[in-house]
Amino acid sequence: MGHTNGEWEYSPDSTDYVCREKYEGCFKGVIHGKEDKMALAVIINDCVNGEANAHLIVEAVNACIKLNPDNPLAVAQSITALYEALKSLLWDLRQRAIPNDLTEFEQALASAEGK
Repeated sequence: MGHTNGEWEYSPDSTDYVCREKYEGCFKGVIHGKEDKMALAVIINDCVNGEANAHLIVEAVNACIKLNPDNPLAVAQSITALYEALKSLLWDLRQRAIPNDLTEFEQALASAEGK
């Protein structure tokens, strides 16, 4: 399965896209490839959280592309398992009183949990 190469971005109220005319009066922005500017999704105002969702999609896709540019979908599909494995590893290291500095693990988990 292919995907748009390179990072994605969100452009609010972009005038660069033909699809703006189709959604006249309700167009909010577009998610597009950062390099090729190809429109990937249009955000219209009938969705209360449309812009926030667009930013979430862009951040998630770009993070997956950064980890595995050839197969970002594989990263996306493994996030839950990776998170649970890291939690388990951290718990295990604490139980064994391993004298390593665990700050980096703890910060990564806290960040994923929005803390």
